[in-house]
This record gives sequence, C-alpha cells and structure tokens, in this order.
Amino acid sequence: MLTATRCARAGAFVLCFALPLAGPVHASADGPVKTFADDIRDGLSTLKAALRDLDGVFVDDLKALGDQVQNGSSTAAEAHDALFLQLARLHADIAHELLSFTDAVEASGSAQLELIDLFPNPFVVGDAGLVDDGKRRGALLTARSLRFVGKRVRAFSARLQKTERYDLVIDRRMPLLPPMTPTGEGSPAPAPAVPLRIDLAVAGSDRLQLGDGTIQLGGTADAGAGDVSVSVQLPGAPALEIVVPVDQDGRWSARFPAAGEGDLAEGNYAVSARQGDVVMSDSIGVQ
Repeated sequence: MLTATRCARAGAFVLCFALPLAGPVHASADGPVKTFADDIRDGLSTLKAALRDLDGVFVDDLKALGDQVQNGSSTAAEAHDALFLQLARLHADIAHELLSFTDAVEASGSAQLELIDLFPNPFVVGDAGLVDDGKRRGALLTARSLRFVGKRVRAFSARLQKTERYDLVIDRRMPLLPPMTPTGEGSPAPAPAVPLRIDLAVAGSDRLQLGDGTIQLGGTADAGAGDVSVSVQLPGAPALEIVVPVDQDGRWSARFPAAGEGDLAEGNYAVSARQGDVVMSDSIGVQ
C-alpha cells in the first residue's frame, strides 16, 4: 500500500504517522509509453523500407515498358493501358503496407493501455500524441513515394509524347492511412471502412488524331457494399457509364471505352463513381 507521512509537534517532540493514500493506485505509464513509442518507430522504419521496395519494382517495370515501346513490341496505346495497371497495382500494394502499419500501431497501443489504468496523452487520438505523430510521419513517407514515382511517370509520359506523339494526362491521389483506435478495453476496435474514392485517372490519345481518346479510372470502395457505377461525360454530350466490381483489396477500375481502341472526343470530362448512395466526382482531360 502506498502511504503518505504526516507530522505534528507535541511539546518538544515531532511525531510522524504513516497514513494510507486515498483514491486508486495507478500503475506508472512511463514504461508503456516508451514501448509504444519504440513500436511506432520500428513500424515507420518497416513502412519506409516497404515503400522503397515497391517504388523500386515499379521503376524497373516502367523502364521495361519504355523499352517495349522503343523496340516496337508495344504501341503507345498499349503502353497507356499497361501503365494504368502498374499504377493501380502500386496503389493497392501501398494501401496494404499502410494497413499493416496502422494495424501494428493500434495493436501496440492497445496492449500497452491494458497494462495501465490511466489514459495518458500519448495514446489519445487527435491530441498531438504518439498516435497522431505516427500518422503524420506515415503520411509523409507515402507522399515521398508519390513524388518519387510521379517524377518517373512524368518522364515516361514526356518521352511517349516526343517519340510517339501520344499524350498522357495522369492524376494520382495519395493512398490514405486507415484510422487507428488503440483501446485498453480488451476488445479490438471495429475494422475501418474503406471509403469510396477516385485516386487514379489516366487519359491518353494521339495528338495528331481526333476522337481516339481513352480514359481509365481507379479507386477504392467497400468490397462488401456492392459494385461501383462509374461514368464519364463530356459537357453537352450523353454520359457514358459502366458498372465494375470491387476486388478483395477494396479497389475498382474502369476503362472508357471498355475495350479496344480509344474513341473519346478531346475535351475535359466530368467523372463520377457511385456505390449505393455515396457519390464521388472529379474531372480529367483528353488532349
């Protein structure tokens, strides 16, 4: 039992008494906080290495694709399709690594909270503690990957336009870190929902031809909430719509036209993705 000391003067003597402390006895949070901080640091190191490896594989594949165009074994339009598939796969792989990181952080925080009867600031989501700092640093690593790959893709696109007169318009959005909810209640937090998003758009056409455009769109959605309806519309023209499934990674993709050579007119297109009652809108141009 923890005690406090109280002293009183009685004549020429000082008498001291041991008194029990009122209220609950709290386990120190110093050890769990340090362990949690160490686990987040290790998780960030693992995430950094995984993203670097994914970027390296993508760059190698992109170089091979450029070589195929150069030696004539692939047309520019075929390279457009292949590039979209490579980017969509990269987004799925990055999302997998981000989920592994956030799952590990949540599990570590929950394990440490079970050791103490306090709820100290480092574990509080939204209050600039360790969880928020881990999320911020994870997002910075993801943004670094986005920039690194983006430079290589822009260089590939510039060569394709110069040598094949094929123009690519590419719009990528950073994959999102899932939320983290450490809890000491002994039960895990509910699994985070996968939001409906359009995070990848690639449009292309031959600069010297009219009406030969192709638009490819990709994004995320809840795999358990049904198919996604995707549409593109040139202002003043009828909308084109297709329905696509959501794969086990929580990703979907759509191509306009669905197959074959491009047949879209040049211009800026409004695009949308709908799953149930949720709709996301964006735009992309065909030049």
